[in-house]
Amino acid sequence: MKKIVGMAVVSASVFMLAGCNTNKEQKREATITQTSSEEKKKLEIICFKTFETDELGKAIITGTTEPDAIISIENQKETADEHGLFRIEYQLSEPITKELTLTAKIKNEETEKKIQIEPSVSYQRSKESSSAVAVAEAQPSTEATQAQTTPSTTAEQPKKDDQVGQVLVTPNGEAVTVLRVLPNGERVVSEETSQADLNNDGILTYEELAQAENDLNKQTEEIRRRQLEEQEQ
Repeated sequence: MKKIVGMAVVSASVFMLAGCNTNKEQKREATITQTSSEEKKKLEIICFKTFETDELGKAIITGTTEPDAIISIENQKETADEHGLFRIEYQLSEPITKELTLTAKIKNEETEKKIQIEPSVSYQRSKESSSAVAVAEAQPSTEATQAQTTPSTTAEQPKKDDQVGQVLVTPNGEAVTVLRVLPNGERVVSEETSQADLNNDGILTYEELAQAENDLNKQTEEIRRRQLEEQEQ
């Protein structure tokens, strides 16, 4: 009888210890689950802080984040692949360091990271060379400027000589020949005194003759107009 009672006590103790261990294990699993949910992984961007351009001013921005997250920088957007890898090309317009904001977004989560784009030495040199060439093209040499703004006497003389012998027609249809060209550019058509010689210098130029004929035509038209008005009255 004593043996039976002893075995019962031992069995009860074993069951009690097993129950205590089970409760402890359940509490430990619950604690781990709670801790895991509290320590939910946050969205982040992993990449270098500085990227250098090539000789053309282009920088390749690479890094990792959450898979399928949308990565954007200024007006450029890319989607990270299934492993979270992303790659964006950025063109630097001027050979100066530029600070940019890299943004990652997925569902309702969004994060940012500041990065810098630095111009390479080769890109700086190429820009300096381009600027020097542009300045040289925009500023012609002094000799070329003088040649354009100050025509030589030898260049003017053939133009005047080419007009000698030309036959010109006056407003009234009279054909006259250019005998010579005065320094002021007027073309002499007669070396004799004429009523059309407006400045009374003893020679008649085509310009004087044309003006005299135009003035005479205007006077004639005015006389005719007045005569018609008188007839109508």
